[in-house]
Amino acid sequence: GGVVTLLGQTVSLPNAPQGPVTLMIRPEHVALGAVAEALNLTATVARRVYFGTDTHLHLILPDGSTLVARVQNALHGAHLPEDGESLSIALPIDALRIMEN
Repeated sequence: GGVVTLLGQTVSLPNAPQGPVTLMIRPEHVALGAVAEALNLTATVARRVYFGTDTHLHLILPDGSTLVARVQNALHGAHLPEDGESLSIALPIDALRIMEN
C-alpha cells in the first residue's frame, strides 16, 4: 500500500497512488472527537444545518478545505458545536476513499 499525508499526518492506505490525491469520506463516517485508526484533525464549524433526525456540520479544516459531517440528533439534546466553534474530528482510515488528481 501507499501513504497519504493530510495536514501533517501520514497514514498508510492500500492502493494509494504516488502524487497528489483527493481524499473522500461520507459525511456519516466523520466522527466528532479523536478515535484510534483515524486521521484526527481540528476543524471549525462554518454552519449547522438541521434536518430533523440529523444535523449537517459544514466544517473548515486548517488549510481552508471544507468537509461535511452528519451527526444524528440525540433524543435528549446532546451538545452540538456552535457556528465558529473549533472541535476535534476523526476520519476513520477504513472509511477514506482515494481519487487521483
